[in-house]
Amino acid sequence: MLCNENISFTQIPYSEKISKKEFVPPEKYKNNNRVIDYLTKRGIERAVIDYCINNKLLYEEAKYHNAVFAGYDGKQMKYAFMRSTSTKSTFMREVDGSDKRYSFLIKEQTELSNNGVFVFESAIDAMSYISLQKMKD
Repeated sequence: MLCNENISFTQIPYSEKISKKEFVPPEKYKNNNRVIDYLTKRGIERAVIDYCINNKLLYEEAKYHNAVFAGYDGKQMKYAFMRSTSTKSTFMREVDGSDKRYSFLIKEQTELSNNGVFVFESAIDAMSYISLQKMKD
């Protein structure tokens, strides 16, 4: 019962919700300079950015130089979210065929992770939180 109305919902199995398009990760650019510049200007600690780049969670896309936030099934990239690095653009979207079950995830064991699981609306929000926690130390 919702708002005193008798409403029924049809449940769709998750496998039917997954995009039928093939997932193709965006091509990587030769460096990550624009992504690093964009994120540091947003207040993200360089150590957090470097961690994400070194662990293949973040890179600069070749065609438009978007930041790509990647998610893996353990071995293979299955998810990518792109965000413009230009201050003149609000472009952001998931790459076609991305599987949300494998979205951006930072699994680093820290004293923070001993306190439970933290869920954020975006990768940048997660990176900001980690940066703020590092500043407290």
